[in-house]
Amino acid sequence: MKINKPILLTSSALLALSLLGASKTQTVSASQNTITVAAPYYNDYITVYNRQGKPLKEPYKVKKNQPIKTYGSISINQRYSLFESFPPTRIINGVSYYSLGKGGYVKTNNVGSATKDGKLGIRFNTYIYDKNGKRLKTFNGKKAYIPKNTQFQYLGPLYGTRPETFYNIGNGRYVKSSDITKLNGKGVLRLNYNSYLYNRKGQRIKGTKLVKNSIINYAGKIKSANKDAVYTFYKGSGNQFYQLDQYKIKGKTYYAVGGGRYINAYNVGQVDSNYVYKTGSTYIVPRNDLSYRNSNLQPIDEVARAGKKLKTDLFVVNGQGDNAELYARVKVGKNYRYLWWGDYSEYPQDDPTSNFQIRFNLRTHDYEDLTKSYFSFKSRNETPIYNIDAQQQTLPGSKITTSDDVSNTQNIYNIDGMWYLWDAKENKAELFYHLQNRIAFFASKGYEDIGNSFVKADDVNVCGIKLTPQNTPEEAKADSALASASQKDQLKEYVDEAPSVRETYKYKLSSYFLRANYDGVVSDAEKAMKSDKTTALEVKELLWQLKQDKADLNGAKVKVKNIKDLTFNEANQILQVMNNYYANSFYSSGIAKDSVAIYQHWAHKDGYYPTYRWNSSKVSVFMLRQQGEKNRILDVSDFATEN
Repeated sequence: MKINKPILLTSSALLALSLLGASKTQTVSASQNTITVAAPYYNDYITVYNRQGKPLKEPYKVKKNQPIKTYGSISINQRYSLFESFPPTRIINGVSYYSLGKGGYVKTNNVGSATKDGKLGIRFNTYIYDKNGKRLKTFNGKKAYIPKNTQFQYLGPLYGTRPETFYNIGNGRYVKSSDITKLNGKGVLRLNYNSYLYNRKGQRIKGTKLVKNSIINYAGKIKSANKDAVYTFYKGSGNQFYQLDQYKIKGKTYYAVGGGRYINAYNVGQVDSNYVYKTGSTYIVPRNDLSYRNSNLQPIDEVARAGKKLKTDLFVVNGQGDNAELYARVKVGKNYRYLWWGDYSEYPQDDPTSNFQIRFNLRTHDYEDLTKSYFSFKSRNETPIYNIDAQQQTLPGSKITTSDDVSNTQNIYNIDGMWYLWDAKENKAELFYHLQNRIAFFASKGYEDIGNSFVKADDVNVCGIKLTPQNTPEEAKADSALASASQKDQLKEYVDEAPSVRETYKYKLSSYFLRANYDGVVSDAEKAMKSDKTTALEVKELLWQLKQDKADLNGAKVKVKNIKDLTFNEANQILQVMNNYYANSFYSSGIAKDSVAIYQHWAHKDGYYPTYRWNSSKVSVFMLRQQGEKNRILDVSDFATEN
């Protein structure tokens, strides 16, 4: 082991350095120093490590705000597995390949398993290709071919290393710098990048290099974040943002560390062990080739290459709880695309198994908040729904309850408009939100048609895209009068065009729920035209809704490069469109009675069998499974078209 000369802490403990050597380097303090560590919010223990950076079996119980003597720090190039799942991925012409190491690749469909020591389970006879997808004749001194049901030893590196700084607390125990909140009683910054100290003029101070993951005391106090703060953080498990004083020097943001010295805030990842988040943009670097995703977060055949630095200005979270996933938004040409990072529960930690490296953590935003308007419940767990006359509905499912909502996938709480409705019984106008979907799921009943429905604004909390009222209270009162014949005639144009709309792909290939919305409002308009009780407000709302629900129809054939040779992503998009078309009725559980799935023909068997993914157009098909009918293969050209 290489041991550097001792590095002395200043008397005010302003500087704590962990200098990297070739493999392991020890830094020893000549004076007694203390650290304070932070335990997770859910218990009083932290993981402690041995001198090699390996976790010890028994965790260390933390005494809150209790200083611990430290006997110096060490920096270790800690090893981590590169083989948590499968080898590096490369995408060529829409086809995904796994690396074998040494420039060889096999199609991912042909690999069924992988072990941590790099053994790949080959499911099918497979050829070996180069990085451009060209079949090789020889590979690693042998024929470029691997027979089925064999194992292949991966030829690339199985482990990577990254520097980690640990502080010695005695008895062979070490704590990570990321768990330290104080050094000698004062708060600390933890670096996420190598850095130097600078003076007030932005000039680098000689001999002040600090390495990634080392800590240094800061000057000043923590305070609530102001709106102009570039770098902010939560304290513990709270939900309020805080900041340190930030100084602009030559256009860059710095923290003060005392003695007229400053450090670039972009190189500080934690304050008192709390992760720091940046406003604005940062960059990411994919670890493997990744498929970009469209605005619906569906994978498409555009590729972000491994190792390429990409600018991102937004991190979004989609899903809830254990299903929450993190995505980064990237601009590609004129379009925004998304890249999947991984499990949101691992963020903002530097997870070496994630899909891309992050230069600096950004604040996250809820994907749903950016793409739609919806409501959540207030203190009570049920919300009545109302009709156009501001009267509570009496049909089945007249109240939406939190306990009944077991399916967020149908977006039954989406709202698409704000209206003042006139309550003739109470002789007043009240503000309501219009429910976008008229088909709602209830655990005890399955799907129910709740019709043209509203919820009171006072009953719910509204999230997502901000809506503005379509009318005023005064207009709601005036429009409570009966509609004239000429007013009702305005509906005729939209009713008359409905048959032709239903013949379009925009209608046919839209989801069942969007089609139900359109069909429902057309039916409501037909009834309103015939009724002698229709109000002017009802006509106005129906006209708005007819335009809205028609515009929401988004069906279209999937555009593909070669309809006879579909890529994996193209096949998945087609599968969704097919299920949109055929899912027209459902069991009480919410599962569609008719569905489409991918089937495959196996060389050693007759017929087709269900499989979890598209292999190739040579062996894979889309199979319609209808209640009471024989399965049948669907024609791809009915749902896809070439560019």
